[in-house]
Amino acid sequence: MTSKDLQFRKNVCLEKLHTNQLEGDNSEPYIKTQEELTKIQDQPVAESGFVEYKVENKFPHFRDYVTSELRKLNISEQALFTQGYKITTTIDPQIQAQVDKTFDDLSESALDAQGVNNGAALVLDGPTGEILAMRGSRDYNNEDIDGQVNIATSPQQPGSSIKPYVYLSAFEKGFTPATTLIDNKMDFGGGFKPKNFTDRNNGIVSIRTALQNSYNIPAVKGMYLSAGGTDTIESPDEALGKGLDNFFSITRKMGLNYPCIPAGDGVETCDNPSTAQNAFRNRCYLSTSIGGCEVTMVSHTTGVNTILQDGNLRTATPFISIIDPKTDIDIYKVNQESDNPIYPVQDSVIDPAIARQTANVLTDWRERGVAFCGDYGIRCKISKNLDLVDQGWDDDSAVASKTGTTDEIRDMWTVGGSPYFTVTTWAGNTDNSPAGARDANSASSAGSLWKDIMVKIHEGKEKKGFSKEGLIPTGLDNLSGLLGSGKTELLTQKQIDILNDTQTKLNSGKINPSKASIFVNRGVFVTSRLKVNKIDGLLAVEGKTLEENIEERTFVQVVPEFPVDPWKSIASGYSAKYGQAPTEFSEQDQVSNQGSKPNITINVSQNSQAPKTITASAEVTGSSEKTINRMEIFIDGNSVASSDNNKVSYNPDNSLQGNKTIKVIAQDSYGINNEIQVNNVIFGSDSVTINNPNSVSLTNSSITLSVTSSANLVPAPTLTIEQDGIIRSCAANTKSSNNYSCQVPTVLFKPEEATISFKDNSAQSLTAQSLVITFNL
Repeated sequence: MTSKDLQFRKNVCLEKLHTNQLEGDNSEPYIKTQEELTKIQDQPVAESGFVEYKVENKFPHFRDYVTSELRKLNISEQALFTQGYKITTTIDPQIQAQVDKTFDDLSESALDAQGVNNGAALVLDGPTGEILAMRGSRDYNNEDIDGQVNIATSPQQPGSSIKPYVYLSAFEKGFTPATTLIDNKMDFGGGFKPKNFTDRNNGIVSIRTALQNSYNIPAVKGMYLSAGGTDTIESPDEALGKGLDNFFSITRKMGLNYPCIPAGDGVETCDNPSTAQNAFRNRCYLSTSIGGCEVTMVSHTTGVNTILQDGNLRTATPFISIIDPKTDIDIYKVNQESDNPIYPVQDSVIDPAIARQTANVLTDWRERGVAFCGDYGIRCKISKNLDLVDQGWDDDSAVASKTGTTDEIRDMWTVGGSPYFTVTTWAGNTDNSPAGARDANSASSAGSLWKDIMVKIHEGKEKKGFSKEGLIPTGLDNLSGLLGSGKTELLTQKQIDILNDTQTKLNSGKINPSKASIFVNRGVFVTSRLKVNKIDGLLAVEGKTLEENIEERTFVQVVPEFPVDPWKSIASGYSAKYGQAPTEFSEQDQVSNQGSKPNITINVSQNSQAPKTITASAEVTGSSEKTINRMEIFIDGNSVASSDNNKVSYNPDNSLQGNKTIKVIAQDSYGINNEIQVNNVIFGSDSVTINNPNSVSLTNSSITLSVTSSANLVPAPTLTIEQDGIIRSCAANTKSSNNYSCQVPTVLFKPEEATISFKDNSAQSLTAQSLVITFNL
């Protein structure tokens, strides 16, 4: 105890000797006059006979905090020492000793090695909010770091440790951990251009990924999402204004306080209660989303505890009871039961399911591996400080945690806990200078302290995880985060209903996602299942587009959070990869063109020999805008050739024999089909025979050979006459169906047998057998 403390106590006792009457009739004070009292009080302690002695003070910051808090209950320091109040506090000596040992053991590695000289910690009993341990500095007695200043009650910027509240506020408005945002640097106005800790853009990410990897830009956008679920908000400015109001309203209900800072808000502002209570809003503004607005460790831990306790507010308190010796009344209890308690206790200040959903994200150490360790599901040296997986607290019993780092690494935080305890740690320099180590980070500093404290205080505890009551496992599209399949997320019924409504709107084609805000699209990845006219790819019109031309297609596209720049221009850099869904309706009703079928021509005739190459072509009718987009040849019902233009051909092989039916189908770009069918087309030489004549006279200078065949040969064949190994040929003329003639000079032949056959233009025989005739004189 200091001389100053002893001097104060001495003077309190002397005051009593002057004001209190001695016992007995006509008694008077021991110190009779004010002059005598003043003379004695002015004497130094040593001259008054006091001997200074040291009093053990195991909980110095906590004791100072209790003394300060008693003033809120109108108990002054003088009254505390003179009135005999019986005060029972919440401090747990065993847990406080464990916290102190953590600082004794790890200050060198967690503080010195990180280039900082100070640290602090706070432990709450989760279900009650009672303060079990408070370490306000690295060393209470170290004047070089102002060790008596209690960091736990001093306003500090929380950095990214504020982000769970940002996203919780968005979850309350119907967004989900799977909601997608674009993580890309942009100017949010007023020169506010936040960047990530790694200074890298991460593209399109889900809120779950963004929170667990502490990306800054999605968190800033999360403040806009806090505006609400209405689809009438299209302006970023309007969304930000409402988002800030909702965020501060929700976090205050959760126990956070945003103190007025005279250096930033002005002394007069802070001295006036009516202006002081909201001064932070204009000072902090959008930077609040990434921890630019000061809070105290005590109120911040209360807010985190509200998340981890199912949305139930249990304000951090140092008291169990305060008994007034004069009345034997518990002053603390009376205050707590009043309409305006100093340490509010209230169930469900936020939706319990939303609190559980947020806690669930904060337990996802696998997602945290992306930024901390390089890939999903990996635990590395840094990230291991943020979980208790090594101690068996995994999966359903995983603990929650979040780091926070302020600009230039001036403050390093870790917050989190389990259903049992909520723990907050801080590391930094007393003079608010940046951390001296080049690789300084929150997980290695505050996180190292946090992990060690968590391990110690959970020893022997049953491994119990956070409740998931009110959360429904829901299948979601892996890209968009809308309803679908690919991954499962825990959602509230309200969130599922909103996603159902969103998907219905997107699938209707009645909204243009690229011109709507995120309050309509519910993310920047949009999937829609639309009915389109397959002719032009535009949206089909019910009752107008032909049913045969309607098909359903799934479209995936990237759209901005708000359809204005710079949001719009940034989104365009990602949208090229996925394309855009149609937004215009098809004007092709096909009513006037239903009978305008394509005209088809083919080089095949009925009852005719099939040519070596079957060819067909088609022409459109009815509209100059149409084209032929498909043709196909069938032989006896089997498709043998096709094309995506107005011509198709087929070369039959020797396996085709006999009479066949050929059909050709053509389709135009309006989806209108036509077909022609040719029956009894003869394939193969076995199907053709030559009949007549059996003999020819050579008496004239020339003769005309007239022959008939069993099939109509198109084009007319070549007649060949072979005699003594010499082949003569002439082109046949068609006299009538299946009847061909050819004139040859008689001088070329002898009066003996010759062989006549039909051949095509490639000298291939068209008949299985030749006709033998005799030339006579």
